[in-house]
Amino acid sequence: MNYLYDGSFDGFLCCIYAHYYTEKADGIFLESMYQQDMLTPHHIVAVDGDKAATVYSAIEKKISKHDIRRVYMVFCSSALGKEGLLLKYVRLGFRLGSKVGIMYGEPIVSEVLQIEKKVANEVHRMCGLIRFSEMRRSYGGAPGADADAGYAGADCGAARDGAAGACYAGAGPGYTSTDPGYAGTGRAAAPGSAPILYAPIEPDHDILEFLAPHFCDRYKEDPFIIHDRKRKKALFAAVGEWYITPFAAEGLLTATDPEASYRKLWKEYFGTVMIKERANPECQRRFMPARYWKNLTECQ
Repeated sequence: MNYLYDGSFDGFLCCIYAHYYTEKADGIFLESMYQQDMLTPHHIVAVDGDKAATVYSAIEKKISKHDIRRVYMVFCSSALGKEGLLLKYVRLGFRLGSKVGIMYGEPIVSEVLQIEKKVANEVHRMCGLIRFSEMRRSYGGAPGADADAGYAGADCGAARDGAAGACYAGAGPGYTSTDPGYAGTGRAAAPGSAPILYAPIEPDHDILEFLAPHFCDRYKEDPFIIHDRKRKKALFAAVGEWYITPFAAEGLLTATDPEASYRKLWKEYFGTVMIKERANPECQRRFMPARYWKNLTECQ
């Protein structure tokens, strides 16, 4: 039996629940991407918060709190077949307990740890590669654009309760988990017409939630938006509170008057501090991969 889910972490956990309480899963697949197989039956698994919470708690108690974080981090990766891999990892974890994370000789464990490391490395890298621009709301946006899109809409920013916190940012507009390490504190204040910091990114993995604690701590008083263009959603934050919601910036934001001067100043600083005789392009590409350059002010 192949189980299909909606793309949310809650939905994935419900598939694991079905594996144990309904019928063994041959595989878990994203419903929107599934190619039907005439030989293998499939079933669309509905999201059930109680079932998701049951699996979440079971992983936390029978394996470890660190492993539920690991499972979520790998789930947020762009790795192909991650659902089937995580199912095998969870099954192994239920058998071995907390020591599963140090069973480096197991191919399943080794692969999960490698993916986790890739996601963690990108989070660390993006903390240094995100470039903010000072923007204002534009009231002359594209036809049909919602002038209040992304600015604390009535249905955005609700926080989930901790028990069912298996549903992080993927379950619906504006939802965040209250699990330590991922938790937003609720709804960000609407920035109105005041300047707001805006940064577009296109990471390999779905890492907006993992960036939130760092930048909320760094910009305690300044409202900001980190826009994941690839996944068409954004992290909105103000005064230490944040949420994630679908977002399209086109026509909604325009640069403030001083922004051009700020960018010019940063480029001049970047060029000035560079020692030409010690230039090492290979080292630069290792720490600043070329795929990120189009969103870096100094590389434009």
